[in-house]
Amino acid sequence: MTSGNTHMQDEPTDRWSGEGASRSYAAPALPTLADFVRGHGRMTREEFLAAVEVPALVLNQATQGESTPSLVMTRTSTDGEEEARELHVAFLRKRPGSNSFSMMITLGRADNNDIVVKHTLISKFHAYFRTLGGSYTLVDAGSLNGTWIDGKRCAPERSYPLKSGAQLRFGEALVGEFMAPEELYALVRHTVDAGGA
Repeated sequence: MTSGNTHMQDEPTDRWSGEGASRSYAAPALPTLADFVRGHGRMTREEFLAAVEVPALVLNQATQGESTPSLVMTRTSTDGEEEARELHVAFLRKRPGSNSFSMMITLGRADNNDIVVKHTLISKFHAYFRTLGGSYTLVDAGSLNGTWIDGKRCAPERSYPLKSGAQLRFGEALVGEFMAPEELYALVRHTVDAGGA
């Protein structure tokens, strides 16, 4: 991994970049939930909500060759640190310079997506999110391996509204939970209270 610069990167090796994948610039790695909690766990509710203004996806990705991962996030877990280490956080906002789709927050394998997931079962442009008046929708972009919301497959190019707590799946490679800032704060508090991060 590069240290914050955008120089050519020959072989990224973290599980979010995909081992051995070559690319022209380094897409930012998604922070782990544990790292996010370490950076935000001591904030008051008001400080947190002022800092985190958009919903997030709390994600778990299968490694290459692994079957569909489970979302190991249980609010009753006693090992918050271990649980948080396996999950990643992606915020639903445009990444500067990512692509020209100003009305879409894109997710896919290609480096020009707003949320980059380097896995062979994720399409180059897999799905996208849209926001209107504080509400979010999810659209499958015609991906080969599909997108699911709460266990129901999304028809391609059709918009589906999202509610906080919605369980998402992208192909067989990525599962996650859509979380409004308030629910993300509750997860951070739970993780801190369980002794994690």
